[in-house]
Amino acid sequence: MKKRNEILVIHLFICFSIVAQPYIPNLSELSLDEKIGQLIMMAAISAPDLNQQFMQESPYQLDPDWTLTMIQKYHVGGIIFLGAGTPKQQIEVTQRLQSHSRHPLLIGLDAEWGLSMRHTADAISFPRAAELGRLAPDDDFLIYEIGKEIGRQCAAIGVHINFAPVVDVHTNPHNPVINTRSFGNTPELVSHAATLFMQGMQAAGILACAKHFPGHGDTSFDSHHTFGTVAHSKKRLQSIELAPFQHLIHKGVDSVMIAHLAVPALAEYDQIPATTSHAISTDLLRTHMGFTGLVITDGLGMKGITDLYDSAEIAVRALKAGADLLLCPVDIPQAIQGIRLAIEQGKLTEIDIDQRVERVVQAKRKAITQSTPCYNPETLITPQAQALLQKVTAAISS
Repeated sequence: MKKRNEILVIHLFICFSIVAQPYIPNLSELSLDEKIGQLIMMAAISAPDLNQQFMQESPYQLDPDWTLTMIQKYHVGGIIFLGAGTPKQQIEVTQRLQSHSRHPLLIGLDAEWGLSMRHTADAISFPRAAELGRLAPDDDFLIYEIGKEIGRQCAAIGVHINFAPVVDVHTNPHNPVINTRSFGNTPELVSHAATLFMQGMQAAGILACAKHFPGHGDTSFDSHHTFGTVAHSKKRLQSIELAPFQHLIHKGVDSVMIAHLAVPALAEYDQIPATTSHAISTDLLRTHMGFTGLVITDGLGMKGITDLYDSAEIAVRALKAGADLLLCPVDIPQAIQGIRLAIEQGKLTEIDIDQRVERVVQAKRKAITQSTPCYNPETLITPQAQALLQKVTAAISS
């Protein structure tokens, strides 16, 4: 047993001793093309052999050669991994993509209940938010520890931003997309539990993301499949939907994701997606609520936005509204061409681009502290992680 432990220690030392501190360029060192590319986080998969059906149904082009081309030709600034695979496969793909990128890539993942949300093996599945919410306030430390452990595991496979926690208040029992992903049905509970989870994750060095602003909890539609409206009054929205976001902003959440849904009471009664609304993404979120971090669109391949605009118009509208990071444009060349044309026509200025790139750069400097470690399952499914899962499961059941 001692010899085995010595081998493990040596293996871990080799994995992490070769890590180099990446250089994140200053704004002045980037060309306009590079700046535009930094505003895009594209979709990718880690296991093409396991994702054939997903690739056929997905709106995105996901083959590895295409991903490399987008990174090398268009200087894409980040990757979000979709589909099914394993942590080992994701590490290998990440290392390959990072090695071909001129600037360090920001790596994202949806891991609301851990790596198992996207991986088929070698990943612990932690309780969903609805179950974690039941732990408050008696077992608050467990919510924090789950967030921290999920963050640790994300970091172990080279992820820099976890698109969690969900901060939507689940007030509609017929909601087809949020339900158990929410911490609860009151703004007080969601604010409290989501903050603990966020603080744990950020303590592990992972960027957290409060989603789906300004609130997707009381909907009967799924914005992955359709564009819909939240018709509540401003007073109701401020007291229920917006309250948890405001709380997390005060507590220092790193990023906020904007939803593809119309909220007329907040957008000067325009029936446009929050993603493309300056009144929501800038006037409300930044000016009124005081958020200074990274503003990220929800996935731009969702029909809640693609049914309305093409990739070029989506990109320009989202940037004009106040987004910093465009998540998963369907047609990246078209989106980039649209941004360049908007700059040439004066619809966007290079100052607008610079402000957004600077926030992306600052997020990278905060999160990208080392190269991707090599794979070792014992750094993921540790005795401590398994004991935490058992403790949380027992507390939920009691």
